[in-house]
Amino acid sequence: MDSPLPSPFMTMALIPLACLPELRLTNRGLVDCVNFAFVSLFVDEVEDSPCDV
Repeated sequence: MDSPLPSPFMTMALIPLACLPELRLTNRGLVDCVNFAFVSLFVDEVEDSPCDV
């Protein structure tokens, strides 16, 4: 596997340790600890909400 990380599997294994309880912002980005995946910080579309004026 070609990765810039010295130990990519160990890095992914340690991500849940930073989680309390489901989402956590780490130095690598926003992490969904339930699905063990990075989450985008940007929203593609905004739906109408009751707070919109």
